[in-house]
Amino acid sequence: MKLKRFLCKALPTATSNSSLSKDEINHARNVLRLKSGDLVEAMDGRGNAAVVRLNFSDVDTCFLELTEQDSTLQGGGIQVSSLILHLAVLKGDAMTWAIEKAVETGVSAIYPFLSERSVVQTKNRDSDHFRARWQKIADQSIKQCGRLIAMPVHPLSTLSTQLSTIRANSEEDPLVLHESHPQTEPLLEWLLNRHRSGKMGRPCHAFIGPEGGWTPAETEIFTSYGACFATLGELTLRAETAAVSVGTLFFAASTLDKSSAIS
Repeated sequence: MKLKRFLCKALPTATSNSSLSKDEINHARNVLRLKSGDLVEAMDGRGNAAVVRLNFSDVDTCFLELTEQDSTLQGGGIQVSSLILHLAVLKGDAMTWAIEKAVETGVSAIYPFLSERSVVQTKNRDSDHFRARWQKIADQSIKQCGRLIAMPVHPLSTLSTQLSTIRANSEEDPLVLHESHPQTEPLLEWLLNRHRSGKMGRPCHAFIGPEGGWTPAETEIFTSYGACFATLGELTLRAETAAVSVGTLFFAASTLDKSSAIS
């Protein structure tokens, strides 16, 4: 029987127990109807997992205890690619779906941003509200797919702020998904060239725009930052579809044997 998965800040050890958060306790007790003594899989979001036994000491506390089973669980293969996804904020379910699929396709982190054509209203909420909501979605998806390394969702900011940060901290030029830029090349070809040059392990900051696409002014900003432009083909994709397509291609390229020759 497949064990239910739970996130915790730290795994228990032979000499100390750990505990679940209130949200995880509520899910375990009231949704899954688990009880003290039940076995589950605990994950710390940093690549470690263990089979543990639940111990509900009271309504608000649940300790995790190591079992006699082998406590080391292997993730199996590559779980996280080099892709850092910068995603324009999308409406409702589209943003939820994009975050979930980013986790499943191995995206290492998401930086949401507001663009000129973003239609989501954020004036009545601060950035912490959105980040907490989106991080919760990402964490739930991690448990669903069994990924052992968490995908952080960073605070909401602007396009200019994120590009400035990349320029200050990264040697890599940003990658922009663009349907009509004259200097675009197929993303798959761009990835294969990156693989051939041995750069697949380097962090890549990729930008995906909003439902309405990039404005001419934003395109000029990307050009001034030395961005590379790539396309997913002739069809016009929804922004969330573009996000999962980019994640899937990066994940596939990350699994390529570096010693293999690709013509």
